[in-house]
Amino acid sequence: MKRTHQALLLSVSFVILSSFAIISIKEDGPIPEDFNPGKTVLLVQNYQFKYPPVARKYYMSRDSAKTIAFEEKEGQKIAESARKVMKENYPYKYEFADEKDIKDDPKYGDKELFRFVLINDARLLEERNSGQQNYDPYHQQYTPWFIVYDRKTDKKYGRLMNGSYFEATFKKAIKALVDFAQKK
Repeated sequence: MKRTHQALLLSVSFVILSSFAIISIKEDGPIPEDFNPGKTVLLVQNYQFKYPPVARKYYMSRDSAKTIAFEEKEGQKIAESARKVMKENYPYKYEFADEKDIKDDPKYGDKELFRFVLINDARLLEERNSGQQNYDPYHQQYTPWFIVYDRKTDKKYGRLMNGSYFEATFKKAIKALVDFAQKK
């Protein structure tokens, strides 16, 4: 009985500790070894807010103008939040830019100066509670999932940070970049 109790306690502890790992920095190199914000300008890709696909289809069928206005408003809130976090927490040079501009604008043509891009590669999560009586098939959400992209080598690095709330997760990602740079 005591042995079963210990095994159960160990299993529960493992599950709890594993859940904290979801929002921690990966150890397999989410930041390029040659990331040096003192010599480069970090590009922060603007994130375009959109409802998840199933919900967006539903809302667009009901009132497309209202849906688009809501998405734009939420996108503006996220942009303001990102700018605030960068201003308060990132002591190096950075610029916000749209994905298209990063690829096509001659301003960002220098891949040495504008080598690294911080991208919110948001992932779609769906609640899988179909066994419950009040299951909502439209309950999906994106979770912030930050990665670093090296434009010079054309390589996306592993998950730097992910979590549930944009601002808190973005702040942790920026802190990880700053801490990494200051250890060099």
